[in-house]
Amino acid sequence: MKEFIKKYYLRFIVMLIGTIIIGISAAMYVVSTLGSNSINTFCFGITELLKLIFKKDISTSIGITVGNAILAIILLIFGRKYLNVGTIVAVVLIGPVCGLFVDYGILKANDNLFICYLYSIAATILNSLGASMIIKANIGTSPYDGVSLILNDIIPIKFWIIRIIYDAVLFGLGFLMGSVIGWGCLIAVVATGPLISLFNKLIDLMTKSKDKDNNLDSNVKID
Repeated sequence: MKEFIKKYYLRFIVMLIGTIIIGISAAMYVVSTLGSNSINTFCFGITELLKLIFKKDISTSIGITVGNAILAIILLIFGRKYLNVGTIVAVVLIGPVCGLFVDYGILKANDNLFICYLYSIAATILNSLGASMIIKANIGTSPYDGVSLILNDIIPIKFWIIRIIYDAVLFGLGFLMGSVIGWGCLIAVVATGPLISLFNKLIDLMTKSKDKDNNLDSNVKID
C-alpha cells in the first residue's frame, strides 16, 4: 500500500506540474502577440465566437476551458483509456493559470519584437515539456494530447507527423472562428511534435537510469 501511494502521488505531482507549465506557456503565447500554438489558437477562436454569440466580453481563460472541454468529450467517446484525473485537471486548470499570469500582469506584452519572439519560442518549448510530463505521468492525458494519442493509435505513421497535421487542423479551425494568427503559430505547429518526442525520450532516459520500474514509466507507446 505504501508503494502504491508513493507511486501515484509522484505521478500526480508530475502531471500537476506539467499542467501548470502548459498554462504558463499559454500565457506566454498571449503576451507574445505573434500568435499561439494550435490548441490555444483553437481556444482563442472559441473565445471570439462566444463574444459574437453573447455579444459581450469573454475572458481568454473561459475560451481555453471550453476548448479543452470539447476535446475531453471527444476523448470520452473515442478514447476512454486516456481519460483519468489528469484529463480533469487539465480542463479546469490550464485556463485559470493562463488567466492568472495574463490578467494580473505577471507576464506582460512587450513592444520589442525580439522579446516577443523569445516569448513565442519559450512558450513552444514549455508547452512541449508540459505535454510530455503529462503523458509520461500516465494518469490521464490533457484533452489536447489525448486526441493526438487516439490518432496515433489509428494512423500508422510517426507520432510527430500526426502531431504536426493535428496542430495544423486545430490552427485552421481557430483561424476560421476569428483567432489572430502570426509567426508564433508557425513556430508552434512545426516544432511542437518533434519537441514532445524529444522530451519523451529524455524522460525515458532519466527514469530508466534511476530504476527500471520507475513510477514515471508510461505504457503509452509513441514512436
